[in-house]
Amino acid sequence: MKRKCRIQTPLGEMDALVECDALSGLWFVGQKYAPKDLGGWMEDSDHPVFVALRSQLASYFDGELRSFDLPLSPKGTPFQMALWALLRTIPSGETTTYGALARQLGAERESPTPSAQAVGGAVGRNPLSIIIPCHRVVGTNGSLTGYAGGLDRKAALLALEKGEDPTFRNWGVRAELVSARQKAAGCLVQPFEGGERGMLNKIQGQLVTLSNPEDALFLQRYFKTGPGEYGEGDIFRGIRVPVLRRLSKENQDIPLELVERLLRSDYHEERFLALLILVHRYARGDKAVRTDIYDSYLGHTRFINSWDLVDLSSEQIVGAYLAEKSKAPLYQLARSSSLWERRIAILATFHYIKRGIFDETLAIAGMLLSDSEDLIHKAVGWMLREVGKRDLQREELFLAIHYNQMPRTMLRYAIEKFPLDKRLGYLKGTV
Repeated sequence: MKRKCRIQTPLGEMDALVECDALSGLWFVGQKYAPKDLGGWMEDSDHPVFVALRSQLASYFDGELRSFDLPLSPKGTPFQMALWALLRTIPSGETTTYGALARQLGAERESPTPSAQAVGGAVGRNPLSIIIPCHRVVGTNGSLTGYAGGLDRKAALLALEKGEDPTFRNWGVRAELVSARQKAAGCLVQPFEGGERGMLNKIQGQLVTLSNPEDALFLQRYFKTGPGEYGEGDIFRGIRVPVLRRLSKENQDIPLELVERLLRSDYHEERFLALLILVHRYARGDKAVRTDIYDSYLGHTRFINSWDLVDLSSEQIVGAYLAEKSKAPLYQLARSSSLWERRIAILATFHYIKRGIFDETLAIAGMLLSDSEDLIHKAVGWMLREVGKRDLQREELFLAIHYNQMPRTMLRYAIEKFPLDKRLGYLKGTV
């Protein structure tokens, strides 16, 4: 007998399915890859598996349960089943990467390492959300990437498991997380009103219409989304930047919560669109608006997880906001374990470079000399080059002290505009 039950949780309603007295499906309502037609399933909320599921989910959301003990019967290909089994070995409060999963699966099956697309596809089609913890899979640099239930939910689940911020205020669930037992009594948090949801659906519908699968494949390669690469797991609709700029002007007055919702999207272009809107709004906003945007930006850095997203926005928001304030947040970002937060720190100083102020750029460049990431080497070298365009003596003074310790790419970017003989002198270490 096929049985179904709708369960309420702090992160939204979920549809649960039981076959042969085992849980075969659990999806957030409207989740990508969830079955669309459950007409042939019998409603049976009192089935023992559903009773146990509700109780264990309640304990999980109360922070009391770290692993589930339920009879499971997910259905998938042998590859999917093997990958889902690996997902269940990731401890609560910890994460792994798509690349690590691919390598582990290849080793266990004694076969070549599977592709990023294959691993990402199997993770995304996990039929038992939360129970099989696909939300614990992140990008190489710890950035959040695709999650069929939505990136806001993914971030909330990871925060819960790490014992962080029980209000989830940075992830779009605006009300305080209350007991799942209370939610089962009907006190379900509704993050958006109908009108706002309609606005969001309209924007996302436009983006779907504008999608181009061929461009999407190109962008996935261009932004290095394979296992172990900096954009691991990122997904694209295939929409060009001029189109996104037009959409940002058409939608620049939507509520901030909807912009944040776009910023937490699985899709790269939706995050890009959100940042365009924030940049436009910051430029014409008053002090209160700019503070809200700055706070929102720093609360969402996990989603600003590609070089183009950082370069589009960090100077215009972070750099501009801190122009007349303490620069301590920049140094905190520069010390971050996140590649993207470190890039935000150095790129934000472009705001000051354009105004003839170089101290922060040179100080943060010094902090990042030993950084291991190529994207940081390029960013630091680029900013040093921009300093040199305006004050060559200041750049060369920095280089005289540090060029022998600089990563090769950083140095090449910094001296790109120098005469050939001087460039060769730096590269050969004879300056």
